[in-house]
Amino acid sequence: MTEREQQTTESAAARKIIATFEKFSEAYDKYVDEMDILVSGLGYDTPLHRKARCLILGLDDVSIFMRDAKDVVSFSVSPFTRK
Repeated sequence: MTEREQQTTESAAARKIIATFEKFSEAYDKYVDEMDILVSGLGYDTPLHRKARCLILGLDDVSIFMRDAKDVVSFSVSPFTRK
């Protein structure tokens, strides 16, 4: 594979990675919004509230990942689309 072909392949892969991450990020944001509305609408400390709230309370690590991943996409992957 020539260097130009490699750059073209990497550019196409970078675009796909970015598009896939954007879909994932949008789905995650939608999940957080919808779960927040649903769980906060349940009666406090009801059996369902106690079971479902962990689906919101455990998102700190995911939020940190999403923040860091956005930086990786912006600064490490995006430059490959410009080659």
